[in-house]
Amino acid sequence: MSSQIIEHVVLFKVKDGADPSDVSAMVDRISSLVSLEQVLHLSTGPVLRIRSSSLSFTHLLHIRYKSKHDLDAYTTHPSHVAVVKENAGLHDDAMALDWVVQDLQGDLVVPPGSAVRFSFLKLKENSADEVRNEVLGVVAGIRDKFGEISQFTCGENFSPGRAKGFSIGWLAVFPGITEMEAVDFNEFVKDKIGDHLESVMMLSVRTRPFSSPFSLTFSPSKHLPRFTPSPSLKPYSQSSPSSRSSIKMSAQTIEHIVLFKVKDDTDPSKVNAMVSGLGSLVSLDQVLHLSVGPLLCNRSSAFNFTHMLHSRYNSKDDLNAYSAHPSHVSVVKGSVLPICDDIMAVDWIAHNLQGDLVMPQGSAVRVSFLKLKENLGDDVKNEVLGVIGGIKDNFRQITQFSYGENFSPARAKGFSLASLAVFPGPSELEAVGSNETLVNDQKDKVREHLESVVVVDYVVPSPQARPASL
Repeated sequence: MSSQIIEHVVLFKVKDGADPSDVSAMVDRISSLVSLEQVLHLSTGPVLRIRSSSLSFTHLLHIRYKSKHDLDAYTTHPSHVAVVKENAGLHDDAMALDWVVQDLQGDLVVPPGSAVRFSFLKLKENSADEVRNEVLGVVAGIRDKFGEISQFTCGENFSPGRAKGFSIGWLAVFPGITEMEAVDFNEFVKDKIGDHLESVMMLSVRTRPFSSPFSLTFSPSKHLPRFTPSPSLKPYSQSSPSSRSSIKMSAQTIEHIVLFKVKDDTDPSKVNAMVSGLGSLVSLDQVLHLSVGPLLCNRSSAFNFTHMLHSRYNSKDDLNAYSAHPSHVSVVKGSVLPICDDIMAVDWIAHNLQGDLVMPQGSAVRVSFLKLKENLGDDVKNEVLGVIGGIKDNFRQITQFSYGENFSPARAKGFSLASLAVFPGPSELEAVGSNETLVNDQKDKVREHLESVVVVDYVVPSPQARPASL
């Protein structure tokens, strides 16, 4: 940490009714700016809570720089200008504050999973310098007042043109949401300096290396040793309540696939806890079907994924509600992130699927992700989708088939098309692979358009494989 750091905070209000995939792409574009050499730290994502009587921001960007000069260079950088221009149509309000931090204690990068409360103060008009200094003094003492805070910065805003009249900002970092929720800054501020303030705005966020709880943007893990699940690691499959088992597909269903690579030599009990925790999320109202467990086979040479989660929803809104649900966030933070070193996720809309929402236990599932070569037009994409859509007609062993275009690009490592084929069991799945002539004929139809392919096989676990603790 240098002796001086610049804090840069930008708030956005996404337009009502904005498509979630467009918002996800907006966050992804902003996140890409971390690669600029001026940026020491960048975190962006949705606001968990805002306390303001007149403003309703939905997203926050936090960046750190070494100097005001670096902030200015970032602001005028062509990449930043391009992102601002592309995102402008998605939000209808924005503001920003910047302040100087002297001798900040701790790391430049706020640890992923930390909870952060940002607070901005607007002084009453014509407040004297003595009042401003008094307020700054009280704010600076917050760190010592609340022992839950792990890092604290505050200062006077030096960019008044963008701040809507707010002149003082501070941020407090906590180990997690629980510690943050235990602290009430509002009463402290009112008691100590409320007489000097015209307005106060407080926002809570969670620092995340991803745009939604399963949207980690890990680099591909190449040539990692294969993880072999222990016999004691129990997969989980359930669709609760039990009456869901007879639910038929609606005209539109959201498919959500997450692949995990568990760290080598992870304690089997921790892997089992991860699977159990993820499996318990089937109880959430938004979930139509959820199955999770170890892969039967990973046919990708570039990725060494070991586990898969498959869930289904009625709509994108339900998927977003599931992702943001406190139970989901808790499982990801407590049981998934500590033991996984690679994760990817792909989501697509399945139209008019035939059969039950809930896959029969013991079914074998083959999931395929395709990454197209760069700069291919929609005609090529549609051609590839057409070939994928014809797969079921060529392989009679398939009992259910789903495919589509990924609508969560920030989480998919560049893979844009996906398919899911269900078979009665592993033997029928293997029979497809043994028909090499037909398989190769299908591959040849699209091979020239593909940069990369991920294929994984998975068996839907039986009820008796459910962990006894649930």
